[in-house]
Amino acid sequence: MNITLRSTGLFGILFSITFLSPESIEESAKGFVKYQIEKEVREKQHLVSESTVANQALSIANRLGLESEKIKEDLDNNLPQKIASVIASMCGYDCERQKALAQSITAGYLDRLKSIKVCATCTRRSY
Repeated sequence: MNITLRSTGLFGILFSITFLSPESIEESAKGFVKYQIEKEVREKQHLVSESTVANQALSIANRLGLESEKIKEDLDNNLPQKIASVIASMCGYDCERQKALAQSITAGYLDRLKSIKVCATCTRRSY
């Protein structure tokens, strides 16, 4: 019984306060709602930006991995020598120039492979 009377009294006090100053209650409620909405928007924006950055990083890492595999495959298939052979036959190069051209093309492939590995190392370190 005592709890019921206290609850009724508390409810009555709160009810009478709303009639005495409805503007302050309304402003307080608006402030609370505004705060909650801002909080939720910030949280969702943070989650979206994190997932977007993570997805972009994974996409870049995957592309670099695929490019690295493609370069290794081209080197295994002697593509630089084949390219040098075609260029040499078109330009009338002798064997020595063809070998030098093949070495230059191979060096370009290897440099690109090194830069991909450096990028992949940097990407892993940033996580």
